[in-house]
Amino acid sequence: MVYLLGSILFLSLNNFLWANYAPKLNPLVLINRRAFFTVIFTATILAVVLALTEVQISNTPILELIGVSIIGFVGLCFLVLGFKKGSLLIFLNYSLLFTVCIAFLTEYIDSFLSAKDIIILVFIFSGYLYYIYQQYKEQGSFFQKYTSHFYFIIAHFCFGVLLYFQWKYVQETPQIVLAFIQELVVFVCASFLIYLLPSQKNKQRELLWWQYALLALPISFAVILGLEGLKVTNPFHSVLVNLLTPVFTLILGVAFKIEKLKWRAIAGLLVMISGLAIFYLV
Repeated sequence: MVYLLGSILFLSLNNFLWANYAPKLNPLVLINRRAFFTVIFTATILAVVLALTEVQISNTPILELIGVSIIGFVGLCFLVLGFKKGSLLIFLNYSLLFTVCIAFLTEYIDSFLSAKDIIILVFIFSGYLYYIYQQYKEQGSFFQKYTSHFYFIIAHFCFGVLLYFQWKYVQETPQIVLAFIQELVVFVCASFLIYLLPSQKNKQRELLWWQYALLALPISFAVILGLEGLKVTNPFHSVLVNLLTPVFTLILGVAFKIEKLKWRAIAGLLVMISGLAIFYLV
């Protein structure tokens, strides 16, 4: 669980940085430059792990992992497009909805959750509904940027599929190997698309190299810690604990004045967090 908590802190920072940079830059170039540094970071960690431990990578299913990573790349593209067309708050709404839906739909509910646990999940979902109502009770405010909703829905669907396959492969494949292959595939795919699409080569606003490195650092740690947490738990707990990711991301967004949160909506967030605490502590 400690790994999952560490992962959501870094993932929250990653989401905040995406929301800040994505509207200003070319999506594919931004993904490509960030992936360049994530490949360097994960490759360095992988080299250290191989040098200091007896980790075996000879049986790694390379082709399967490449296919899974392509799904992740597609999700990432739609995520960045969503941030470019929409806002951090819209993303967080779908992130919360994705978390709650997976918690209810996962096959683990039937196998190890008691009636009390399911009631607590209903409590969490009720908090989510109250949050949505208070945040968007003005008619039409939720769908002003309808294209971003489509992008975020596709992105979360891809990430859900990615989560399932990561859990499947992480049981027998070292986490750092999964992370490295995933980031390498993202870099190669983005580079290939930039080469094919002339419009991606036009002059545009650029970041300094250290800004791309800063953008890459949180997700590198988030992926590695998330995979470690996924290995020792299961997709249900990984997704449920990730309820805290949109909450922490929203706190960052409000603190840096990227988003505004209506005070009455905070009650819904508190209900969700309380339900999560009860689920794990009682």
